[in-house]
Amino acid sequence: MLEKYARAGCIIAFMDTNKELGRLIKEELERLYNVTVFFFHGDVESEEDRDIFFTAVQEMYGRMDHILWSGE
Repeated sequence: MLEKYARAGCIIAFMDTNKELGRLIKEELERLYNVTVFFFHGDVESEEDRDIFFTAVQEMYGRMDHILWSGE
């Protein structure tokens, strides 16, 4: 799903509980598509982590156009 937005040149911010996989995804998207990617190591189920993530994205980029949630 993230690749679709990376191909379109979007700035991507995402959160995942798997720190190593998140870093790999970030690096791969940046390398393949030359886009800005912010990875936050956290749990989307945690209200505190969501608050920190959304605040960080808002401060860094000024807005969020889409929020996508992919649960297991």
